[in-house]
Amino acid sequence: MIAPETLKDHKIFTMPQVHRIRCEARDTSVLGELDMRGIVLLALLLGPMASWAGYIEFHKTGFVRSDIQDLEAQIRYFHNRGDESVTIDLNSGGGDLSGLLGRVSIEQGLAHKIRQIKANGLKIITRVRGKSRCESACTALFALGDVRWAAPRATFMFHGVKIQKAGNRKKEFQKLYAERWLDVIGEIDYGLASYLDRENWFLRPTGDWTVSGRKLYRDYGKFINYLK
Repeated sequence: MIAPETLKDHKIFTMPQVHRIRCEARDTSVLGELDMRGIVLLALLLGPMASWAGYIEFHKTGFVRSDIQDLEAQIRYFHNRGDESVTIDLNSGGGDLSGLLGRVSIEQGLAHKIRQIKANGLKIITRVRGKSRCESACTALFALGDVRWAAPRATFMFHGVKIQKAGNRKKEFQKLYAERWLDVIGEIDYGLASYLDRENWFLRPTGDWTVSGRKLYRDYGKFINYLK
């Protein structure tokens, strides 16, 4: 068991931290164009036919903790507004794995918080379009979707956990986060998680496994459940 205080000062990145590109939330329903009086009137006219769907564009070369906090805030905004679903469009080379999986405890990570939000009725759709990429820590974010879309030519990449400022406990922390990463993937595709574990991909000091959406769907059809 790792004492919580030992986790506070180290940093976990699954790729070098680089500049931010874009992360924005958009409302794709007609309701997003109306003021509050218009929304109320439209809701009365449509009744049970009215439904809202949120959209978040998460395009990052390397995401950091503040990006994950922004993403959580956007998801909660759509959930609190009463949306039935939110689509997260991904194009990312990875980033801060600890922000996703919890730095000290699992409960602090975005993955745990998204599970709670989904349990309260919000459907999460993750999507990697065209020739976009979902690499490194992005694969854990992709796996959190209830529905997971990928294009045939989209790129997914898995590699070893990189730890900074962990001293002589580096290997211990690597194993901890590798296990949490495998758990997220194993929840939706046990076969893929077993392969990654068997080949020791999350603990390898060098190298990566890069695979197309088409091949990943063909070999592990539960990780990607729609190819388009």
